[in-house]
Amino acid sequence: MNLRPLTVILGLICTAGVACASGAQIQLVPQTSVSVADQRSTVTINTTVFTPSGGLVPDGTQVTFSASGGATLRDTVVTTVQGRARAVLVAPGVAGTSVVTATAPAYGAVSTTEIEFFSDRSLLDSAKEYIEVYAPGSMSYGPQTKVIMASAPDHGVHLRYREISIEADDLQLEVRTYELRAKHAHVKMGKQEFETTDLYLKLNARKGYAYGHFSGPTVVGIKPYGPWFKAVVEQRDHFGFAGITSAGFHVPEANVSEEDVFTFKSLSDEESTVIQAKKAIAFPRKEVQFQDAVLTVGGAKAMKLALYRDSMGGSAGITDQIVSVNDNHLSVNYPYYLTLKPGEMSLLRFRTGQSYGRGIGSTNRVSLDYELNWNKGDNMDGGFIFSGLARKDWNIQLRQYLRFKDDTTLYANLEIPAAKGLFGTTSLNRQFKGFGVSLGANANQTLHGPRFDNKQVALNIETDPIKTGKFPARLYWGMQASYNQSTNDVTGTHSENGAGLEIRSQLLPQHLDKNSTFNMGVRVLRTFAGTQQPLVMTASASVTRSINRNANILLTYDYNNDGFNSRLVGMHSVNLNANLDVGKFHFSGYALRSLDADRLTYFFDSSYRFGARWSLMYSHTFSEFLGERSLEYYPTLAYDIGGRQIGLTWSNRTKRFGIQLLGAPLN
Repeated sequence: MNLRPLTVILGLICTAGVACASGAQIQLVPQTSVSVADQRSTVTINTTVFTPSGGLVPDGTQVTFSASGGATLRDTVVTTVQGRARAVLVAPGVAGTSVVTATAPAYGAVSTTEIEFFSDRSLLDSAKEYIEVYAPGSMSYGPQTKVIMASAPDHGVHLRYREISIEADDLQLEVRTYELRAKHAHVKMGKQEFETTDLYLKLNARKGYAYGHFSGPTVVGIKPYGPWFKAVVEQRDHFGFAGITSAGFHVPEANVSEEDVFTFKSLSDEESTVIQAKKAIAFPRKEVQFQDAVLTVGGAKAMKLALYRDSMGGSAGITDQIVSVNDNHLSVNYPYYLTLKPGEMSLLRFRTGQSYGRGIGSTNRVSLDYELNWNKGDNMDGGFIFSGLARKDWNIQLRQYLRFKDDTTLYANLEIPAAKGLFGTTSLNRQFKGFGVSLGANANQTLHGPRFDNKQVALNIETDPIKTGKFPARLYWGMQASYNQSTNDVTGTHSENGAGLEIRSQLLPQHLDKNSTFNMGVRVLRTFAGTQQPLVMTASASVTRSINRNANILLTYDYNNDGFNSRLVGMHSVNLNANLDVGKFHFSGYALRSLDADRLTYFFDSSYRFGARWSLMYSHTFSEFLGERSLEYYPTLAYDIGGRQIGLTWSNRTKRFGIQLLGAPLN
C-alpha cells in the first residue's frame, strides 16, 4: 500500500489541537421506530438535553420540535424538567418516513430521529419476526451488505423461520430482503418436505425456485381436430427446475433464469470488517444478534465476544460502535451482554464521550447502565433501564407495550430521574366496528427543587374512513376532548380544556406525472366547551418529485391555527427534504421555515470522493428561534485505511482542527 498519502494526513493531524472538544447534546429516544400511517396513532418522543459538561440543562429550557412526512406534533415548543422534554407525534395519513428534529436554541444543539410509518398493521408484525441460523462449520456476516454466509458438510447449516426449516451444505441469507439461497438443502415448509440441489426462497413470501419433483402439463401426442390437429396434454410428474410456494411445486415463469436465482451474490465489495460466529438470530427490520462472535478487520482477529449484535440501520463498522475518536474526543460505547436470545436481552453498557446530535462535539459524561428488554412478537414488548449507576443523576425507565387480540393496544412508560421527579406516559387504543377510540395521558411531577408539574389527557373517537364517491379522498369525523394543566413556582397554575366535534379529510396520493405525487390532508375541530380556541384548523400539502433514481425532493406546506402552538411558531411553515447521488458526489438536506414567525432550521451533509482513497465531506447546521440562533459547520478531509477512514476536520464552533476516526460520520 502507498503510505505517502497516509503520511501527509497524519502530519496534518499532528498539527491539530489535542484538547477535548464538547458541546451541548440532545438525545432523542422515540417510543418506537415504527408505527401505522392512520393519522390516529401516536409516538412519544423522549428527549434529554445535556450541557457541554455532561450534566442536565436547567429546568425551563426551551426545546422546539418539528416533523416531516405529513406527521404532526401536539406541542412544538416544550420546556425541560430535570433535563427532559417530551413531544407527542401523530401519525401521517400516508406511509413513509418522518424525520423528527429537536432543537435547544439557547445551547445551539440540534438532533434528529426517524420514525417509519407503514400502510397497515400487518407490516408492523414483520418488525418482530426473526430468522435463526446455526452453522458449526463456518459462518460470516458483512455489516455493510447485511448478508450471512454459512457452510457445513452433510446438511450442517440449520435455518429456522416461523414454520420453515432448512438444512443445507451452503447457505446465503440477505437479511434485509429475506432472500435465501442454498446448495444441497433439505426443506420443510408447511406440509411440504423435499430435497433439492439448488434453492432460492423469499422467506416472508413463501415463494421461490428449486430443483425437485413437480406435476406439470406435458404434450403426449396429437389428435385430429376438424381439418387440423391439436396437442394432447396430460399432467405428469417431472424432476427439474420448478417454482415453489407453500401450496407445492409449479411450472416456473418463462422469463425466470436459473442462473439468476440460484447464483450466490458476490461479496467482493464488502468492507474489511467481518463477523464470524456459530449462531445468528436476524431481525430483518431491526438487528442481527450473534453468539460466540469473532470480529475480524482485514482478515485479522480484532475482538472476541460471547454475545454481540449489529443494527440494521446504517453501515458503520462493528468497532465503530464500540470506540471512536470524534474531534479529538474519545468515545466509548461498550455493551457486555448478559443474555441475548429471541424475546429477551440484558446487558451492562459502559458509555463515555457520546455524541447524540448533529455536531461533532461529545459530552464528557461517563455512565454505566443496566438494560433489560423483552418481547413476544407483536403482542408484547417492554424494557427496563437503570442508567448512570453510581452517578448522582441516575435515571430509571420502565416501558411496556401490550396488544390484546387485534383490536386493542396499550402503551405505558415511566421515568424516575434521580428521585427528583416522575414522568409518565400511557396510551390506550381500541378499534370497534366502524370506529376507533384512543385515550392518551402524559404527566410530569417534580419531587424536589422548583416545581414544574404538567398533566395532559386527550380522548379521541373517530370513524373508519368514509368513501366520498368518485372524489379521490377519504373522510373521517369524530369527537375529541382534552385537558391540560401546568403548574410552576413562577406563573402558578394554568389550565386549558376543551371538547368538540372533529372532521378531517385525507386525499389519496395523486400522480401529477410519472415522477411527481401530490398529497393533502385537512383537519377541523369545532369546540363547544372549555377554554380552547373555538375553531382549530390544520392542513398539510406536499409534493414529492423523483428526478431520477438517485435524486428526489419532498416539499411540504403546513398550516396550523390552534391558538397555542401557532402563537409560538406561527401558522404557516414549509419544509424541504432533498437527496442527491451523482457519481462520486452525495448530498442530503432538510430545511424548515415558519412564514409568519422567527423560526428557521436547516442542515445538510455532502461528500465528494476525488480519489481512490481520498474524500472531502462537509456538514452544516443552522437554527434560529425567537432571536436565538446557532451555526455549526465542519469540513473534513478523509483517507481510507483498510476499509476505515481517518480524517482531519475543522469546526467553526471550536475554531480548531480535530481528528475523526472510526465512528466519524464520513460516508
